[in-house]
Amino acid sequence: MLERIFLGIALVVFLQTTSQSQPRKLALLIGIDNYPEASGMGPLQVCNGISLMRQTLLSQGFTEEDILELKNGEATVTAVREAFLGHLGQLNAGDIAFVHFTGHGLQIPDNDEDEPDGMDEALVLFDSRLNDNASLLRDDQMWALLEKLCEKAGPSGQVLVLIDACHAGGGQEARFLHRANIVNTPKFSG
Repeated sequence: MLERIFLGIALVVFLQTTSQSQPRKLALLIGIDNYPEASGMGPLQVCNGISLMRQTLLSQGFTEEDILELKNGEATVTAVREAFLGHLGQLNAGDIAFVHFTGHGLQIPDNDEDEPDGMDEALVLFDSRLNDNASLLRDDQMWALLEKLCEKAGPSGQVLVLIDACHAGGGQEARFLHRANIVNTPKFSG
């Protein structure tokens, strides 16, 4: 009887240790293909790719409740920032974060003189307007959000960002690559 009790305790401890050693996998999927006419951006065909990305993540051990999708009208500037701070903000040391954006991107004049080419790269969200640079998600703002994630993930965590947009090159700046394990892909020309 005593052996069964010890075996039961050992099993519970093993299961708790095993479950604690598995990193949590959080994902934020952002896709915009039907921009409002007032945005000045043309339509795309990208939201099917968001569904396919969800399926891929599920096959890689992400859970439904840990994948947040923001499509079209849901992908506002405020909602994306809140998703970074709220949903992805649940990240702990050793966890994995995946951010995927597919939509329009563009270059605008640099507002803080930190870009060698004098241009910031920016993501165009659903409520962004071409004539209002403050309504865009600039690369500097994105990196500030990503740096918070990297600090939370720590050196044993991973933060992967996949941007499918024009002018996404600024999304691969090397200044935070020492934080967590950010997966950096080569820049492609064309």
